[in-house]
Amino acid sequence: MERHAGNESYAGACDDMRIGISLTFYLLNAGDYMNRRQNGILKELQTSLILSGLAVSGTILLPVSKNVKQKAVDKKLSQQRNSLIVAAKNGDEDAMESLTMRDINMYTMIYRRIQHEDVYTIVDSYFMPYGIECDQYSLMGEITNCNMSVNSKTGEKLYQLGLISNDIPLDICINERNLFGRPDVGRRFKGVIWLQGMINF
Repeated sequence: MERHAGNESYAGACDDMRIGISLTFYLLNAGDYMNRRQNGILKELQTSLILSGLAVSGTILLPVSKNVKQKAVDKKLSQQRNSLIVAAKNGDEDAMESLTMRDINMYTMIYRRIQHEDVYTIVDSYFMPYGIECDQYSLMGEITNCNMSVNSKTGEKLYQLGLISNDIPLDICINERNLFGRPDVGRRFKGVIWLQGMINF
């Protein structure tokens, strides 16, 4: 956790092997964090994190058609990649070489397929930093839950979407008028979000 220079708010960062980068987020429960830090009870604390995001624009895409076998293969490959990333971070040179070869093979496969396929049929999920703000991300993920609510002050309709992006579960909130397409479970959301996190103390 690190305090923002301009005001009494905090940014957090956590390593996630599923995407291979540190995720930076705006801390929502800064008061709880400050109280625990002041009382000196943070060092031994084991915690978890809930991630959410606010989006100002987004697009709904149809899902990529995959059978059960393809989904199982994708899951196994993802688990293997995660273990290689952990090993590479611990200095394993074989793991680093294996990751490099996988990336080269993936680049070659994408280059071949992009000649006659749309990019969104090849890439079904991504999570990457966006712009110069460190807590903004461009992402695409599968919708696992979809609810509509109404802002009690403005009367605007809001979509609350549960997503899985690169195996990371998070909730997204977006104004109905800023969303292109109709969200539904199984479809994909693509957009830019302001990533926020709440530490479960």
